[in-house]
Amino acid sequence: MKGLRVTTDGGFWAVLAIFWFLDDWGLLPPFLLAAGLHEAAHIAALALLEIPVYGLELRATGAVLRTELRGEPREAWALASGPAANLLLALLFWRAWPLFGLCNLALGCSNLLPLAHLDGGRLCALLLPHWLGRSGEILCQLLHWGTLAAMVVSCVWASCVLHWGLLPLLAAGFFLWKLPYPLAKSAFDW
Repeated sequence: MKGLRVTTDGGFWAVLAIFWFLDDWGLLPPFLLAAGLHEAAHIAALALLEIPVYGLELRATGAVLRTELRGEPREAWALASGPAANLLLALLFWRAWPLFGLCNLALGCSNLLPLAHLDGGRLCALLLPHWLGRSGEILCQLLHWGTLAAMVVSCVWASCVLHWGLLPLLAAGFFLWKLPYPLAKSAFDW
């Protein structure tokens, strides 16, 4: 990808700094490596599909690739490539570097959740309406809101009932922060 422009916003650096100070277990370096390989897999899949990538923007809410895709069926391959790479790396590194394997497993599985801003939600928004028409769009919305509600309730429960501290509440806040994002038909550049 010649000429790929990588940009960041202030929120990305703020979230990175918060996690750096909260990271007592040393998860941040292997997680950043797993996230970088996740995005590299998306970029490699787009290159194999001969779809130009113009930029990568790192935000507090995640990474956004700038491409020409707009809801095309071949977009599903590019979407699935990131989580697939993470799950493969989790298998390969589970014994040799368990922390890296765990970060890849967590990133791959969480990205397959049917939330609008994640690969799984974008796959749902792309494929379910294609297969089921209007019913697929409704199902996609129900999956999104149901998953979001379950995650927020779980985070609050973990913090208040299980006494896991502030980290689950920060996660719940992150999920609620993503509420304004609509379900997009295009995975990239929205």
